[in-house]
Amino acid sequence: MDAVETAGHLGIPRAVNDHCDSAGIRLNYEVVGRVVAAVPVQPPSGRALEGRE
Repeated sequence: MDAVETAGHLGIPRAVNDHCDSAGIRLNYEVVGRVVAAVPVQPPSGRALEGRE
């Protein structure tokens, strides 16, 4: 996907294409992992799951 071209079609005046490298991919996984780990896990009943209290 060409992000710049697609953004232009959507009326977004500025965009960049992402060029992945191993350092950037590693950083993305680390950051997303931290965010996911910080979210409390609760079933629909509202009680915390066993071992995650």
